[in-house]
Amino acid sequence: SPFSIDDISGAFRLGNALGFTSQQAQRLIRDTVDWASANGGTGESIESVIRALGQMHNTGHVNLQDINQLTNANLGARDVLRNEFAPEIKASGKSLEELVSAGVLPANRAILALSQSMERDFGGAAAKAGGSMAGLLASLSDIKNQGLRELFSSTFEAMKVPLIELVAFLQRPETTNAIRQFGAVLGSVVGGTLPWLSNVAFPAVMDA
Repeated sequence: SPFSIDDISGAFRLGNALGFTSQQAQRLIRDTVDWASANGGTGESIESVIRALGQMHNTGHVNLQDINQLTNANLGARDVLRNEFAPEIKASGKSLEELVSAGVLPANRAILALSQSMERDFGGAAAKAGGSMAGLLASLSDIKNQGLRELFSSTFEAMKVPLIELVAFLQRPETTNAIRQFGAVLGSVVGGTLPWLSNVAFPAVMDA
């Protein structure tokens, strides 16, 4: 897909945090990624949709705030829900918004209807977009990031034992004393050189 691993994993973690099972989150993310791929959406678009559906899932019924959030993401939720809840709208003589305000439309039906709508209208869009330039660039970025993680992980593992030995060596009292003595000698040498630099070397260079 044209989205990065971070986009997908972030949406999956959000879905889990909002109460979806792993299986539910996987289906919703697949459908939402297809929808976003077909409509030029972004990782933020996916997160916005998952968040709205998760909030709906947590309350147990459809609420106006989540419909507005889905509408702002250009999902077209109102048309889908009007079709899904047409029997209730007809029987009650009320509008979708009135039934939503009454809190009588179950979230599970709404979420399933939205998911099925995305599958029907946009199924497979992410796979097709994966061959686009944006998809290829996202894949290359993921490969690069994964490669860097593997590089630094293997590099650290190779360096871990020598680093442990180096730290242990530096922490030994005799090493500390040797470093202190070296510092004193170095300070004495540098301190003795400074007058010669200021009184002899620098004036000679400036007069040349």
